[in-house]
Amino acid sequence: LERLENFADKKLYKNDTGLPNRVHFDRHLYLPLLEGDAKEPPVVKYSPPGLNKGEKDFLKKLRKFVTSPDGKRMLKKHNCELFLLRNRSRGHGIGFLPGDEGYYPDFILWLKSPDQQNIAFIEPHGLITGGDLKTNSKVQFYKTIKIYERKLNQQASRNDVFLSSFIISQTDYKTLKIQTGINNIDDFHAMNIYFPKGANYVLRILKKILGK
Repeated sequence: LERLENFADKKLYKNDTGLPNRVHFDRHLYLPLLEGDAKEPPVVKYSPPGLNKGEKDFLKKLRKFVTSPDGKRMLKKHNCELFLLRNRSRGHGIGFLPGDEGYYPDFILWLKSPDQQNIAFIEPHGLITGGDLKTNSKVQFYKTIKIYERKLNQQASRNDVFLSSFIISQTDYKTLKIQTGINNIDDFHAMNIYFPKGANYVLRILKKILGK
């Protein structure tokens, strides 16, 4: 037990080198964030389930940006603190879209400043749907969430909480462009859909939340 406690104190909660595979991000509200077991069946099961590839990529890129000089300048400019929480699943986490289509975005990003709070729900998610993204309720949640925002502020008698929703498409841009007929990447960005490859999507998302 003493060896285990020593390991946890020195490594498990301090970095992400060695086993178990994990991502260390000190802006997350709990540690450690363990990666999923890729073996089938998995040798180790975690609750909540370990991070998948898209979730891990988002965490690492967010960590890289907010600890970079540009990221620090952005947060300082807007006088805000950044926190992250991995959402839990149906029945335990924060969910939207009642009924069978219930939506539990993977991450809750909280940007807190003295005069306002920005809360963004972020979902690394595949978009191979074969349908119209303009009728996809999870995609269109970037609009629907504003209904929740108005209700929240009204019930709390405030006007300083802003909600937003983003999808980081695990379906690549080329494939999604063919499937949807949407040929301009700016049209995807207008629906708060971003892609892991190419331009820094974390920077784009934070700019959209906070303003330039």
